[in-house]
Amino acid sequence: MSVIYGGEVSTHVKVTSGIPQGSILGPLLFIIDTNDLQHCISPGTSMYMYADDTAIFRPVINQVDAYALQSVLNNIISWSNKNGIILNPSKCALLPISRRRQNVFLYDYNILDEHVSITRDHKYLGITIQSDLKWQTHIITICSKATQTLGFIKRTCGHSKLSYQLYLALCRPIIEYASPVWNHPTKCNINRIEGVQRDFTRFFFRQNSINHDLADYLNYSQRLTLLNPTSLESRRVVELMFLLSNIL
Repeated sequence: MSVIYGGEVSTHVKVTSGIPQGSILGPLLFIIDTNDLQHCISPGTSMYMYADDTAIFRPVINQVDAYALQSVLNNIISWSNKNGIILNPSKCALLPISRRRQNVFLYDYNILDEHVSITRDHKYLGITIQSDLKWQTHIITICSKATQTLGFIKRTCGHSKLSYQLYLALCRPIIEYASPVWNHPTKCNINRIEGVQRDFTRFFFRQNSINHDLADYLNYSQRLTLLNPTSLESRRVVELMFLLSNIL
């Protein structure tokens, strides 16, 4: 393997393992290499894999179930040692999912003799899942990130109609990612999410209207009518219906 930069070629180095990061072949080879990881799973336990993210699920109501889940973890450790893959226990977490407030059975799981930390929420594939299956933390997170992105748009092209295109491309996808999964928020969270677009429409009319006070006279629905996007709540409903139609 060698590197070409500025017309100069580095010395060749023999690569005995691994592949360059960012290659097209890399993900395929990784999937092939880890495909037999599913054989570590015992009956009653499920595993979901996406690239290098792996989640293990099992109903645990007593110590027997806890021992079975720990046995799966031990199998994965043996598999990783056999395949030369190093596990990082600090990046592993236990998320007990239950609607109970009390009497949730917990067990001290370990990986490579390190305690697996217990968390009340965990981000998986871009979605923050809470132990009580509510979406408060996820919604606060995406609204905060979208607000920061909106602030960047305001600072960089505040007096340009390009800000609308940037909002559609950079900001709105943040608060709509995987919305069918979490689209049953409380009224408070609906307003919090809608507040991002409400803030943008007000900003847009203040910066791009001949009459800068127009934004103060128009309510949110009127601004949407003039700008021609639909409300975020309506878009989430349409997205959910589209998903259900594909399933059915």
